[in-house]
Amino acid sequence: MYLQKLSLENYRNYEKEIISFDPGVNLFLGQNGQGKTNLLEAVYYLSCAATFRGGKKTDELIKLDRDFFRLSGEVIRERRYEIDISANRQKKKQIKINSVLYKKSVDLYGILQVVLFSPDDLKIVKGSPVERRRYLDMSLSQYDKNYAYNLQKYQKVLMQRNSLLKEKQIKADYSETMDVWDEQLAHYGSILIAKRIDYLKKIIPLARRIHHDLSHGLEKLNITYQSSLGKIAEMPPKEINTLFLQTLVQNKKEEIRRGTSLFGLQRDDLIFYLNDLPLRIYGSQGQMRSFILALKMAEAKLFINDGQKPLMLLDDVLSELDDLRREYLLREIQNEQMQTIITAANMEFKAGNLPYNQAFEVKKGKIIKI
Repeated sequence: MYLQKLSLENYRNYEKEIISFDPGVNLFLGQNGQGKTNLLEAVYYLSCAATFRGGKKTDELIKLDRDFFRLSGEVIRERRYEIDISANRQKKKQIKINSVLYKKSVDLYGILQVVLFSPDDLKIVKGSPVERRRYLDMSLSQYDKNYAYNLQKYQKVLMQRNSLLKEKQIKADYSETMDVWDEQLAHYGSILIAKRIDYLKKIIPLARRIHHDLSHGLEKLNITYQSSLGKIAEMPPKEINTLFLQTLVQNKKEEIRRGTSLFGLQRDDLIFYLNDLPLRIYGSQGQMRSFILALKMAEAKLFINDGQKPLMLLDDVLSELDDLRREYLLREIQNEQMQTIITAANMEFKAGNLPYNQAFEVKKGKIIKI
């Protein structure tokens, strides 16, 4: 799989640009504030109709003094896919795949699979549980389209249930409605939690082997899933469903008092360990970067093991890595022959320190092949 072409119109600081990518390593050079991250964000947006920067306002993506943006891409897999996404300031979004209109962004998942490396990745370790849940949801949605579908369902049910809880007093008329939302929340939630745990069982051994190499065998990586429902690691989905429902019933009065759902995957967390110690508390900056590198490369390996090579997006991260980590990352990219888009501010990368197939300069929203 690889991205053959990208067209940007009125996206962030780009007026109109068309880029043809090499199936190998594509290097984009330029000073800060010129549009390098915007370019990677556009590629990422093609994969899921969402930004990795965390914002949800469409207005932020549209170029100043313009009324809409449009992104188009050509993806080569077993066949060619043409993706077209546009949105206007009235928040109307349109998604087309091979000229067919789709209503849901979930329909994009599985066409363009990407693994993103960003300077903000440290937030996954150092930030709040929201950052780790967001990382897990995005990674799993890329890997499993059904996860993305069920997550959308869960979020809608959660919103409806929270609206009802915010009434503070659940009237008799609402009791049956609340029971329906409880059942739906437990149904979708148990499926999603089981998928999260199964995903971790696949990715942890891969990350552990990679991290073993990076640390010369001196450190052991581990990740545990911390559920608001308690210990559920070995439970099948049916048992999680039963426990979920029981927990909601037992805590209904407290949820009504507080006006929000207190249990479910929106309250869960990932705990990262290095040599059995919490990484967030005891890890150094370098250890955190090694952990994240191992985790992201394990994502890529999981795709490869399933017969697909993801598109690697490296947003100005090579300067953040020491020689050992940088060499490991570039060696793996070359060995696995994965299409890669790298952004960097330092022109010395073009001088031979970084293997690449084609290079571009990014300057004030213009992209020039060099």
